[in-house]
Amino acid sequence: MTQSPPMELLVNESGEAVLVHAHTLASLPDSANYDRTTRRLVIRFEDGTTQDVGFAIDEAMDEHLQHGKSLLMVRIEGMKPAEGWDLPLTVTT
Repeated sequence: MTQSPPMELLVNESGEAVLVHAHTLASLPDSANYDRTTRRLVIRFEDGTTQDVGFAIDEAMDEHLQHGKSLLMVRIEGMKPAEGWDLPLTVTT
């Protein structure tokens, strides 16, 4: 698992979890896993690597993730969305 760059987890108007970051990725994201026991969110990439988002998920965000089927991941460049992915989300307990 690699060290995570700064990221922020938000909820959009539709109630979906959105992971926002500002770094170019070495590999494309493939899926996301949220572990409710440890409150950790991990992104899996096409090259097989994984990356923890680097912070524990709070109670409010836990509510959105535990019922979610996907996680939107958006890279911001110059204060605007540059690229994004709709990742399948697996929730484990």
